[in-house]
Amino acid sequence: MSIDTDWISYCVHHPRKTHHFPLITHHSTLITKKTTMQNTILPKNITLNKTEGYLEIVWQDEQVCRYPLAHLREACPCVQCRGGHEFMGREHDPEHILVLTPKRSYVMETIVPIGNYALQPTWDDGHHTGIYTWDYLRRLCPPEQDHD
Repeated sequence: MSIDTDWISYCVHHPRKTHHFPLITHHSTLITKKTTMQNTILPKNITLNKTEGYLEIVWQDEQVCRYPLAHLREACPCVQCRGGHEFMGREHDPEHILVLTPKRSYVMETIVPIGNYALQPTWDDGHHTGIYTWDYLRRLCPPEQDHD
């Protein structure tokens, strides 16, 4: 079994311009033995809007998830942010991202793909060790909202 990924890009919105960068542009056959990854729905498009403060992912099944950046920072899955190894794992994940209360406003400085399975942001507070897997981001998806 192989995964055929379409061109996935993200846009960084600035007040005066928008940048498009390739995120994932390759074909992968990584997923032959890991059954948990075989059912993972991959992103089709990723948009980082710094001006309005959100990360939006359109998934291959057309579900759209818009993550407020401050909430996404609070949901960091790294061991330091979780408070130790005993707080790692799904049982400690929030129900969805909007149940979290951000300590402050955050800006995502950069975002890079990690293989074909995750994103790793660098935040304005210097934090950069959180790896947000597709599965984790999908589970954090906020309830549907009107984005007009």
